[in-house]
Amino acid sequence: GGQVPGFRSRHKAPQYFVCWRNQSKTGNALYHRTSKRTGVVVITGSAPRQYRREGENEARWRIAIHVRVSQPIREYTSVAVNWTNRTLVFTNSPLPISRTDTGMMVGLDRGCAHTLATSDNIFLDIPQPSVKETEEYRRLQCKLARQDRTNEKRGGRNAKFTSKSRKRTLHAMRRLQRRIDNRKDDWIAKTTTMLVREYDFIAMERLNVKAMSRSVRPKPDPDNPGHYLHNGRKRKSGLNRSVLANRWTGILHCLEYKTKLAGTRLVQAPAYNTSRICNVCGYCDKENRESQAVFHCRKCGH
Repeated sequence: GGQVPGFRSRHKAPQYFVCWRNQSKTGNALYHRTSKRTGVVVITGSAPRQYRREGENEARWRIAIHVRVSQPIREYTSVAVNWTNRTLVFTNSPLPISRTDTGMMVGLDRGCAHTLATSDNIFLDIPQPSVKETEEYRRLQCKLARQDRTNEKRGGRNAKFTSKSRKRTLHAMRRLQRRIDNRKDDWIAKTTTMLVREYDFIAMERLNVKAMSRSVRPKPDPDNPGHYLHNGRKRKSGLNRSVLANRWTGILHCLEYKTKLAGTRLVQAPAYNTSRICNVCGYCDKENRESQAVFHCRKCGH
């Protein structure tokens, strides 16, 4: 069932709450159309018993939110109200993806230089932040660090949370990051829909992304007790950022539920030795892979 709307922490933006549409008294969100482009969402419920006055059997509350709609509202399961961005989003059950059988199959390889490489020799790249956006984000990070140091000197460790200038800087950083994330989410949604509509069968490697993006543990220095070696840690952190920036897990999740909606197949193949096996004769040898870009089978010569 639904719950009474509650805001998140004031230190986190954006501030929003989610209310379910159901038949119970708590968390019922109903949409009423008032004109072609406008409507009202009425959220009603009852206060929990511990917050009621003595002797009150039922304490009802009601929130009326006037909205402008950009498209017809179909059956929805919940509404997400965002006070920071002044938006209200209806959550709908996913519709089946309309497509015709093509009889085509494709293999997808997730990478860092290219987000997706298909077996048809097509490279698909997720939009990354521009140079200007990256420089602006780093500038804001430096500004935030200076403000934190100044606030801690003036009023202690917790004083930085009450600084208005720090809140403005943090809001600018989150607004920039949200714009970058929205572009990536849009690319993933459109690209996965295109793949599901064009191919009846999709194969990918089964990768443990969480383990692959884990930071390197420093090793004890045998020559200096109490000291640690950090060789390769900086390179590994750069690789981790690249893996996470390409959204490997998000792409897989979108393909999983969209293939179910479309009635197609998605298969995850074990990743072990896939770069060493010849797809002509099936011979597996580490010598087959001369480099990352060159493959030469030692048995059949493919």
